[in-house]
Formats: sequence, structure tokens, C-alpha cells
Amino acid sequence: MGKQIVARWKAVLHDFVAEFIRGNPILAPFADYAAVILHGSTCDGIDDAVSDLDVWLLLSAPDLKRLDALSPTLFFEFRLEDKPGHFNAISAESFWERMRYCDLTLIAELRNAVIIQDPHGIARLLIADASRKMPEAVRQAFFRYHYVEHRGDDRAADHPLDRGDPVAAITAQTAALGHALRAAMVLHGEPYPYSKWLYRRASETPTGRALAPKVEQWIDLL
Repeated sequence: MGKQIVARWKAVLHDFVAEFIRGNPILAPFADYAAVILHGSTCDGIDDAVSDLDVWLLLSAPDLKRLDALSPTLFFEFRLEDKPGHFNAISAESFWERMRYCDLTLIAELRNAVIIQDPHGIARLLIADASRKMPEAVRQAFFRYHYVEHRGDDRAADHPLDRGDPVAAITAQTAALGHALRAAMVLHGEPYPYSKWLYRRASETPTGRALAPKVEQWIDLL
């Protein structure tokens, strides 16, 4: 079902995007240059009453500068089949720079993204770069970082629990849980998404599945 949802929206957006860009006087000059990439929850097959359509409008840095001079915003809203959506204009160079510095959340988003149009192959190259195997040095460094942070946040809940301070305890434990789930993902060489989808994606890894019963017990205690 999830793959069918992704395929349907890919086809619908393919027909819509070209007309929208060429019909927008600000975006029209970039119609032959812009790559368009669908990302976010739709690419996970989620299509419900509260989901929207997250779309990157990918330009070269010079073209993005030109667009910025023409428009007060780089955020362009639309509605399609009564579902809200938006184009977020961004430069391909900024994405490559963020990946160079191991922005794992962006890498995870790109790995799951769907190309709508790509006149010069930039989107294909970006996604191929994001889909490369995580280097061992990166895997170890991020695992150690999140493991240490997990332990620190977990211990930070001790005194609030002893004092009967539930807000401080929950804050520390929530942070500890986030680091544990991120550590579980990078342990298997998987980049992690931002927090809203972290548990869902982590549960797809062997270590994340092993943690799931304890996570659910913790949630029940809340």
C-alpha cells in the first residue's frame, strides 16, 4: 500500500509541477533548470488528513541567488487534490556541503526521497551520494557520541526522580531515548531522520526492534 501511495503522488506531482512552475511568474525563468524532489512523510507511504506534500525545488547556487533577488520568499505554497504542499527552494551546493559534514538527518531524508523532475541529473547525483554506505569511521564516531549522550541524559534524570520533579525527569529521559534510538540506527550504518520519524525508522533496525518493548513500557509509564 505504501509503495502505491508513493507511486500515485509521484505521477500526480509530475503532471502538476511543470505547469505550476511555468505558470508562476517568479519561478518560470527557472523551469528548465530546477530539479524537483518529493520528500517527507509521503515518501514513507503516509497519506492522511494531516499529511502534506514536502517538495524541494533544487537549483544551483547562482540560480538560487537570482531567485532570492526576485522573490521575498523561497517558500511557495500550493494545494493539490485538496492537500496542502509547498516548494522549498534550496541550492544543490548547500546539500552537498551539509552531507560533507555528515548531516545524517539530511542524508536519511535524501535516501528516502523521490525525484519528480531532474533536467540536468543533479537530484540523481545527490541521492546516489546520500545512498552510499556509511563510512566505518563515521559510524563509530556517531555511535559513540549518541551512546555517551544517552548515558549522560539517563543519569541526569536520577536527581529529578529523587526530588519528585516529573518535568525535569521526563525531559532528561526523552533526550536519553532520542540518543538511544539514534545510536541504534548508526550502529547498523543507517542515518537517522528527524525526531518525528525517529522511532519508526529505528524500529526497522535489529537493535531498534530489540529496544521497542522497553520503549513501549517507558511510554506506558508516562
